[in-house]
Amino acid sequence: MLSIDLSGKVAIVTGGNRGIGFGISETLAEAGAAVVVVSRHAECQAAAAALGKQYGTRCHGFAADISQPAEIASMMEKVDQAYGRVDIMVHNAGIAVRAPAFEITVEAWDTVLNTNLRGAFFCAQEAAKRMRNQGGGAIINVGSVHAKTAMRLYAHYGASKAGISQLTRVLALEWGELGIRVNCVAPGSVPTDINREVLAIPENRQRNIAKTVLKRLGTPRDIAGAVAFLASDLSAYVTGETLYVDGGWTIS
Repeated sequence: MLSIDLSGKVAIVTGGNRGIGFGISETLAEAGAAVVVVSRHAECQAAAAALGKQYGTRCHGFAADISQPAEIASMMEKVDQAYGRVDIMVHNAGIAVRAPAFEITVEAWDTVLNTNLRGAFFCAQEAAKRMRNQGGGAIINVGSVHAKTAMRLYAHYGASKAGISQLTRVLALEWGELGIRVNCVAPGSVPTDINREVLAIPENRQRNIAKTVLKRLGTPRDIAGAVAFLASDLSAYVTGETLYVDGGWTIS
């Protein structure tokens, strides 16, 4: 029976303690990977402990604000000390702030772009430094349908996610000869803390469901399955791609 086996692999998941991120962390741990759960909050340690206990893998939780490159570097040094390698880097941490374009401040713009896009680059850069010395690895960025579909009130968020798709392609081009694959998973509408208030409004929820071909919202495990595929040898000839996991949102 064909299955995904990540035994012996070390995976880092930013924003990995809740929502889509926890779904990814859990799926990678279930596939046998040792998972480093990264979050700005100390609760990442409890999430990692729970995963290690449930799936019998060696998991750690390291607190880091990935909008700050210095904190990314410090977190990666902890990973070096704990594991000595990085095989899978998943940049999932993200911020979404709804605001009309006229009302977006410099501070709001920087907050969103520094976490969503700058954080993606420096996480990838730090991981790739390790991967090139060990013969390769897989980097997966979590993007969004906002990269392809324009939506009101999301100018800065949409720009950050579109940037992630292009960043994915450029890094895949530069690092392919090192055996490093770089791909992106772009979720559709998945209820998490980042959008729970918006989707709590019935008309918003129904509008999002109506936009999908499959006529349902997504789940964290829907997204996590695609990430696990891109992290595994089943996707060994895939790089530079953005995989839309959106129930058909972007084709309707």
